[in-house]
Formats: sequence, structure tokens, C-alpha cells
Amino acid sequence: MQSLIDEGRITEEEARVHPHRNLILKALDGLHEVEPDLFSLELVPGDRLFLCSDGASGVLDAPRITDILASGSPEFSAIEMVRASLEAGSSDNVTCIVADVLADEQAAADPAYAELEPMVVGAAADLKRRLPRTLFRGHRSGDTGELEPIDAEIPEGVGHVIRADPPVDPETYRYMPRPPRRFTWARRLLAAAIVLGLLWVLGASAYWWTQQQYYVGEHEGQVAIFRGVEGVPGLSELHRTSDIAVEDLPEPKQVDVDGGIAADGYDDAVDILHKLAEDVVPAVDEG
Repeated sequence: MQSLIDEGRITEEEARVHPHRNLILKALDGLHEVEPDLFSLELVPGDRLFLCSDGASGVLDAPRITDILASGSPEFSAIEMVRASLEAGSSDNVTCIVADVLADEQAAADPAYAELEPMVVGAAADLKRRLPRTLFRGHRSGDTGELEPIDAEIPEGVGHVIRADPPVDPETYRYMPRPPRRFTWARRLLAAAIVLGLLWVLGASAYWWTQQQYYVGEHEGQVAIFRGVEGVPGLSELHRTSDIAVEDLPEPKQVDVDGGIAADGYDDAVDILHKLAEDVVPAVDEG
């Protein structure tokens, strides 16, 4: 729906009740390689970040979200956002994250911040650790539907800060999808082998069929039986000759033999020879 909103085809109000509002164009499932939309935000101390699933943004409008984020700590705002979403009738997953941006000196001044470390809890903590083969790469190709910044004053010293020290936390790599091993060269080799195998089977079948075909023709002036397809080089061979001379046959029969007389198998070819023998013109003794 966000893509339709960005194109100006529907409004945000229409998107909230659109029958395809839950249709997604890309998904991270850990199996397929997807190019993510990446963008950066310039943050300053005092900003409050809100990330959520459409279970929240789909039922709460901007004024209501603003009111909740502007009241209380990040924990209170996140819990209240979930409660308000469910109360508004959300039937989808409701996930909300609220974080305040603090300067280093602000965090160092409060002992509670100094001990904070990234944590993974719930079912995600039981996932098998694995390092990614490749990092995300991509660019921002369009509006990803992020919420507009809220111009609301956040009381100084309110909330917690999420810090990553060291900057790159191996724990975050758990959720980075890795493309499956593709073995492109092996797949291509297998495909080529299959194609060659099919071509060989087809060729062998065609050759076997030609060797079951027979016809009667002429060989060195004699009527003979050939096996194969008449007129196709390499697929026709002499099988048996006879003592019938082509010139001893009536002229129409000579033409037939020169053009090749098709037979339904070897036995039929032998019958054709016998019939031609009956048509032999006896020699006339001029003496």
C-alpha cells in the first residue's frame, strides 16, 4: 500500500481499509536473497525513535502516535502503543520499539546507562548462531513508509539509551538472512548433462527406428533390399541383393525400383522381390 501512496494512486486513509493492505512485496525469510531499502537518519540528542509493525501504524493515526510518544519514558510509550493498538482493534502482530537519543556525556552521567548492553530475548535467543556470508547492500529506491519525525519535546534525562559497544555486535548477525548456497556451476553442469542425455536418447531412438525400416531399390544394376531410410545418407545400407536385373523389368517397374519401393518390414520387402521376379520380361532368342 505504501508504494501506491508514494505514487499518489491512493490516500493514507484509503490504504487503511484497502483489501490488499497486508500484501507485501519483499520479505526477509533467511532463504532468499532480497535487496533491502537502506537509508540513514541524522540524529541529535533529544530525538526519540519509534519503530513498529503495521499492527500499530495500521490502526493508529499520526496525532495519536504523537500523543503517546510525547508522554513518559520509552518503556511507557512502547507499552502504551501496544495497548492502544490492540484497543483500536488491531488483528495483526503489534511490535513497537521506542528509543531516546542521548549524547555520550548524558549516558556517562547516569550509572544506569553505563551498564546497558544489547540483549536478545524470547524465541530469537534460541536461534543457532551463524555469521553471514555477505552483508546487506542496497540503496534507498523509494519511500519505505517510515513515520515522519515528531516535533515534540522529550524531557531531559527521560528514557533509556540503546548502545552497542563494541560497535559491531555479533548478536545482530543472527537475523541477517544468508542466501542459500547456489552451486551455480554444478546446476549448470547438471542441466547440460540432462540436456545431452535427452538428446542422446532421442538420437538413439530415431536411429533404432530407421534400422527397422526396409525398402527395395537398385544396387549395381540389380534389385536389392535396403535397410534404413531411402535417400538419407548414413541412415541407409545394403541388406540383401537379388539375381533380378533391373533392366529385365518392365519400364514402369524399373522406375519404381529406381525411386525406391517402401516396405512394411523385411518380410514385406521379400514379398516385393518375389512379385518383381514374376514381372521379369523373358529374353527373346533372335536365332
